Amino acid sequence: MKKFLLSIFAVLFAFAGVQAEEVTLTCGTEITATTGNFLNGKLSLSCDKNSAQNSPAYNSSSKELRLYYGSGTGCSATLKTDGTIKITGIELVASSTSYTPAVNYFVDGGSAVAGTWSSTKMTISGIEATETFMFQNANTSNKQLRIKSIKVTYEAVAGAVETAIPPTVVGGEFVGSTTVVITNNDDDATLYYSVDDGAFEEYGGDFEINKDTKVAAYAQIGDDEETRSVTVTAEFTRVAADPVLVYDATSFDDKITVSVTSEDDVYYTLDGTKPNAESTPYETALTLKATATLKVIAIDAEGYASAVVEQKFTKNESASGAGETTLVTDASTLAVGDQIVIVASDYDYALSTTQNDNNRDQASVTKDGNNITYGANVQIITLEEGNVYGTFAFNVGTGYLYAASSSKNYLRTNANLDDNGSWTVSVTDGIASIIAQGSNTRNMMQYNQSSSIFSCYASDKPQKDISIYKVNKASIEAYTLSVSAAGWATLFLNYDAEIPTGVTCYAVSAVDGEYATLSPVTGVIPANTGVIVEASQGNYTFNVATKAGSDVASELIGTTVNTYITKEAYVLGIVDGVVGLYKAQMAGGVWLNNANKAYLPASVANGAASYSFHFGEGTTGISEVKGESGNVKGIYDLTGRRVEAITAPGIYIVGGKKVLVK
Repeated sequence: MKKFLLSIFAVLFAFAGVQAEEVTLTCGTEITATTGNFLNGKLSLSCDKNSAQNSPAYNSSSKELRLYYGSGTGCSATLKTDGTIKITGIELVASSTSYTPAVNYFVDGGSAVAGTWSSTKMTISGIEATETFMFQNANTSNKQLRIKSIKVTYEAVAGAVETAIPPTVVGGEFVGSTTVVITNNDDDATLYYSVDDGAFEEYGGDFEINKDTKVAAYAQIGDDEETRSVTVTAEFTRVAADPVLVYDATSFDDKITVSVTSEDDVYYTLDGTKPNAESTPYETALTLKATATLKVIAIDAEGYASAVVEQKFTKNESASGAGETTLVTDASTLAVGDQIVIVASDYDYALSTTQNDNNRDQASVTKDGNNITYGANVQIITLEEGNVYGTFAFNVGTGYLYAASSSKNYLRTNANLDDNGSWTVSVTDGIASIIAQGSNTRNMMQYNQSSSIFSCYASDKPQKDISIYKVNKASIEAYTLSVSAAGWATLFLNYDAEIPTGVTCYAVSAVDGEYATLSPVTGVIPANTGVIVEASQGNYTFNVATKAGSDVASELIGTTVNTYITKEAYVLGIVDGVVGLYKAQMAGGVWLNNANKAYLPASVANGAASYSFHFGEGTTGISEVKGESGNVKGIYDLTGRRVEAITAPGIYIVGGKKVLVK
């Protein structure tokens, strides 16, 4: 008789017959999932859901196999033999008597037999399962079968052909090259293997591979193919070594430098997309000045890629020096033209620039007595007259905050001002009551600590108190705009800004056909107003104005921090020397608007591919814009590298033409 080894017990053949052996399959040791192979493949386990609501599951914390109830045919577990052994007895051990429901068992697919529990054990003997033994949760109410162990009594089948023990091949990822090792615990067996579904040949020892490879192997005793084991396969995947990010910290005040080390070519993104060979190549250390998630990938000379390595770097909001404010203790001190910040009274959070679908996110602030300092992510609100007498409107640059529902807790932004965006303001002991005067009854602005948002609630269902802080304009750091040799830029500031000498600013007062009408803005740019700037190449500082700017109607809006915009829009560009507004290129459903830049929302445009400029009542003589058509197939930088989207200032090749993006 050929030698037959088992990993746990040896099968012994007595002179007078075959001796029974036992193996205990313990959850958490042998059983670690709802499927498994045991006794070197001679015994296997599989589970089925049947009519149960929940699928069978192995619970790693409780170390138990859970079979859920159904309509009498709940989850089941099946032990299957390979034909060389037969099951003669079973002992199930449950977690406790609380998990010992009605159980039916089936021998070789025969009729159901009801099992009997004795405390937490069910013992079944006097059976001969040469193929399968199945037990099933037969309960029809909420009672689970939770198994801690299964003891199997078995015998060798007289005259059965003993199959070889399957070999072991461990695949996985490797860098450069790796050694394939095939092992087997059957001393009498010969190993055979194949590469990439090729012909099998006898295994003569370890071998090297340097590309993606599929290896299959089986064991066989002598020349008898009936002893052939099951075939096992393993996938070997070549990858490049992961690049390493080098940095001092993950948060910073002004800027941070990040470098990447790798022996291979490295590509990166900062817009949240997965990098690939068409992303921006890494050439030198990166300087980040705003919160961003850096994702890098290495690709070796033969085109194999590493895993994506990523790290988020966060600019400290309180360190931006964006401004200081003072607590408002008397509402009568507020006036049209003032700029305010809305803050949670008992928390270090303010209403932020991030407008969700139905509410506003929070942003961190630093409190010092009756003053706070805040970062660029805090929303600066400009007070205007509301539609209702004695109310204020809250201009946030992209529109007006308003209470948006009577049935939901909504705080949204609307381009147009109505009564629901007209707020009464009163202050008592530094706590502000801000209530919208329209028909929507969930109209009290408050802070929701549990959701970390600012929204509107029914006045009889308050959340957390809010306070108003008035911006001290003298504390605002003036913004310096760089204008390139092209002579054009856009600008969006959250404070009233004096227009410096040598600079001409325009509002987009109307969009018609393929033209945008530019109207001059003189003296002061009102807060939260987007403008187009014309000036000679150089740097221009926009100081805080000592007086409020006159009303300016501009279709341009903007952001004070780098912001990914999910809606279509037009941005400033130059094609063939022609200045105009061109559709921003979307990547993954977004495009990046850089801090303090303005853009034209597509919602106020009429769908043209691009817009050239009219100045007041006359034109500049600029002909039609020969820009992108909205279906450009590729965008390239000046080195010829393809990019996924225009996400930073510079000159790009779009549709075969140069485009300058500010």
